[in-house]
Amino acid sequence: MGNVLKISAINSDKGYYISDCFDDRWHQTELDHKLFDGVKCEPTFHPSWRFIKTLPQKVSHFERQPNINYRFILKDDSLNNKLPLELKREDAGEFVKNCEDNLTFIWKDEYAMYRSLYEEVSDPQPEKEVEDAFEFNVLFSVREIKPPPDFKYDIIPHWNTKQFTTLDKTSIIHQQLDKIIFPDLLLHETPCMLSSEDVFKIIRKFVQDNIDPRVAKITSNYEFHFAVAKRIPITKPYETKSSYKPRYKRKTEVRYQTISEKDHEILNIVYKGQQSYGNSTVVQPLIANNENELKEKLDDYLKNLISLINEPVKECPTCLGVGVIFDANKVNNKINERY
Repeated sequence: MGNVLKISAINSDKGYYISDCFDDRWHQTELDHKLFDGVKCEPTFHPSWRFIKTLPQKVSHFERQPNINYRFILKDDSLNNKLPLELKREDAGEFVKNCEDNLTFIWKDEYAMYRSLYEEVSDPQPEKEVEDAFEFNVLFSVREIKPPPDFKYDIIPHWNTKQFTTLDKTSIIHQQLDKIIFPDLLLHETPCMLSSEDVFKIIRKFVQDNIDPRVAKITSNYEFHFAVAKRIPITKPYETKSSYKPRYKRKTEVRYQTISEKDHEILNIVYKGQQSYGNSTVVQPLIANNENELKEKLDDYLKNLISLINEPVKECPTCLGVGVIFDANKVNNKINERY
């Protein structure tokens, strides 16, 4: 029966999740080519794990059988009055070992000069079902195994490369002990974290793509610092005057500018390890009990953040103040409150 197929399984209310991949991450599973009580296993969300509905009593696979009835037939039927239409292989020649111990077919002298006129054909045999020796080890039982979330966010690539424009689940950090204890099929259900730098990258790209330029603008957009300010229309626009001397001219010119809005900083963030810029807030790592919760926390924060940034405000005509008061620190700290 050959080698014993070792299968690890996790029992659930719906059936068994099975795998033959263990420590070797490059191992290609053999389960796709096996039959479990005559039925093929089903794919799952994890590339190394498959699903079967019942505890298997027999594991087997189909094995290809060698072709039979090897023969040579004439390529041109019109020559059958001069040459045999068909030659059995053993009548046409025999296999002989060459100097490299490889078998080479040698035609008999009487047919050797006609060999280019013939082509070799054979008949395939139906595949044969072969039973496999196997060990089925149930690790533990769970009620249900839910798939991980589709964790994928756009980010701005590094200034000198166009690679890595998305951040996916490979950036999610799990505890080393959980990686040892739990099978990778269940790792997304364990506590996890997204680093401060990765959260910063997601916020930066998300705000850049969704900001309403009519009510807010990005005032700092770097890999280490990101800031956004409100554009607040003022009740009574005013005109400013400034003088400057153009290059290559003797006379000083006067420039007039109408001021119709003012800026109010609403977001000012850096990630851990970066120096502070003004009243910048350090983005804290995002921590959750599992990957689904991690994505929910991140999506909720991004939704609330862009809603605050894109909310239009204006000056109060009575006191010439801001009708809605925004506290930049409050917006910045909202990240840490969500975590």
